[in-house]
Amino acid sequence: MKKILTLVTVLCFMASVSFAQSTRYVDEVFTNVTVTSNVPYGQNFTVLTVGTTGHPAKQPLVMDFYEPTGDTEAERPLVVLLHTGNFLPNPQNGSTTGTMRDSFVVEVATRLAKTGYVVAVADYRLGWNPLAASQEARAEGLIQAAYRGIQDTRTCIRYFKKDYSLNNNSFGVDTSRITVFGQGTGGYISLGAATIDTYNELVIGKFINSSGFPMIIQGIHGDIYGTNYGIVPMLGTPLDGDTLSIPNHVGYSSDFQLCVNVGGALGDTSWLTAGDPAMISFQTIKDPFAPYKENILIVPTTGDLIVEVQGSYLVQQKANALGNNDVMKSAWIQDGYTTAANMLNDGHEGLFPISYQLKRIRENKAHLGNGGNLLIGHKFLIQVVQLAHQQAFVTLTLSIV
Repeated sequence: MKKILTLVTVLCFMASVSFAQSTRYVDEVFTNVTVTSNVPYGQNFTVLTVGTTGHPAKQPLVMDFYEPTGDTEAERPLVVLLHTGNFLPNPQNGSTTGTMRDSFVVEVATRLAKTGYVVAVADYRLGWNPLAASQEARAEGLIQAAYRGIQDTRTCIRYFKKDYSLNNNSFGVDTSRITVFGQGTGGYISLGAATIDTYNELVIGKFINSSGFPMIIQGIHGDIYGTNYGIVPMLGTPLDGDTLSIPNHVGYSSDFQLCVNVGGALGDTSWLTAGDPAMISFQTIKDPFAPYKENILIVPTTGDLIVEVQGSYLVQQKANALGNNDVMKSAWIQDGYTTAANMLNDGHEGLFPISYQLKRIRENKAHLGNGGNLLIGHKFLIQVVQLAHQQAFVTLTLSIV
């Protein structure tokens, strides 16, 4: 996903826009939202451990599509929104969340649609064994689960680009302005989809097992885009159920322009290279399950170790060092939350450390157009995430090519 970010004259306009005005993509300019549920965007096979008997099941990949009711705009920026859930189904994940109907994703999708975006709340394949006996086995299961999520996210993007080309853009999407926005587990996927450009990036020490084999093998798990078969026989197409990957929407680009991560982390910062999409990260500084800087992941229900990952601080630090966030720096965004975050993020553009300190700085030293005191917790996070809408608006409106 090597893309060059270029600014156009819209930047001059954006510098003068007040966030207190009613502006599409910033303010809620629509009253109602239309949701089309369970739209199939592809299909693929569920998890099957190598060496076991039987066949994986073919799973439809579906999404809920949110759009502003009564909108006449022909092409709207698209946000692909990914839920959390530890790569396990609810309630087996030990959480109250883990579906595309979670209150967080519904709220964010609704608010985005009311500002003029269209949103695909996409489901993705789940499954790994967090109770595996060894740390290596847990790491292998988790990276394979994340890999499937990345494949599915890219499949969703290609679905819209194929629809644009072959179905007269029935969803009214501007396919040159796409954001992938992940919460929790979805944040791991959004960061991975933004940074994994070649298979070789996955063949690093932490993702090679003790037998010397990579934990991800394209011939078994499919390529990084989900556009070929895994476990292909010597001749012909594999029989139904004899593969872990089938191609979806081949021939269309999986590229997108902005990555938003809320509470996720990156498998390895070596994946980050110049030209990757601009990035925005929200992270609770003392999150026990996703490090702010760097730590070994643990299984939430048992505390067992999995694999070392890098969190939002290190991700945003490197993204800025590579120049990937220059498009946002140049946009001169000066709302209250950005001002508050910039007092805590060591100058790393797009990094929003979530803490009580951020709330106090925002209330005492900055001002956002809609005002009002905020509560710590879910409501506070929803309000803070609104900032991503504003940053996304600037980024997506700057003709990112």
